[in-house]
Amino acid sequence: MVETRSGAVLEASPSEVQGSARIIQQQIDENVKAIASTTMRMEAKFEALLALIEERPPQIGIQSHPVLPRAGMPIGEVMEPRAIRQPMDANLHPIGRNGMD
Repeated sequence: MVETRSGAVLEASPSEVQGSARIIQQQIDENVKAIASTTMRMEAKFEALLALIEERPPQIGIQSHPVLPRAGMPIGEVMEPRAIRQPMDANLHPIGRNGMD
């Protein structure tokens, strides 16, 4: 029987408790090494990404709106992106919509 610092009583011999503590410490050490290794790989990848961005900055503001195939069209055919329409001036009316045709 072993009593911990907090006063809890364990039904185990001191050698069993020490063995368990050793196993737990070993698992913690292995996990710390794995975490450190993963962190180093992530940092290396992040630095490579930053270098790539500095080499070729992303072009902000260019948006492509792909044209979706209509019913009956074969799937898989390459289609050109649809151009973005500019807003019309409030004083202009498209032909056929002003009621004077």
